[in-house]
Amino acid sequence: MKKDLNDIDKKQPFNVPEGYFNSLEDRIMARVEEEQKKEANPKVIKINTWIKYAVAASISILAIFFILNTNQDAAPTAEEILADIPDDAIVDYLAFSDLTADEIMDAASFTLSEADSLQTVNPLELTIEEIDVLLEEYSLYDLDSNKL
Repeated sequence: MKKDLNDIDKKQPFNVPEGYFNSLEDRIMARVEEEQKKEANPKVIKINTWIKYAVAASISILAIFFILNTNQDAAPTAEEILADIPDDAIVDYLAFSDLTADEIMDAASFTLSEADSLQTVNPLELTIEEIDVLLEEYSLYDLDSNKL
């Protein structure tokens, strides 16, 4: 069922009002000018002064809160972790481990300046009061002598 173009009616189905295209350019230019005037005069929204200060203060508070919280997320150092372990637990671990005193001393690596800063004490020169202070300081009164 092919149709030939010659069989189609040559009559225009749409009607254009008279003089439509004569005034079209003027109408388009008028609308463009109207839009440009609207864009040239934007609306100004006035905000109360106290609202400006409230927004500035809340932004400052959020910034300070963010800065303070980022510092708390730092990983704890080895010294902080060891400080949380009770002395008794460390003594028990060392008592039941297969480590010798020499191995422990080798593992504790000191720089020369750290080694110089260590206080060397001759146990034979200590007084009874100094021994009591050391025993209290290192919680050695609670040790079971059978475990040593």
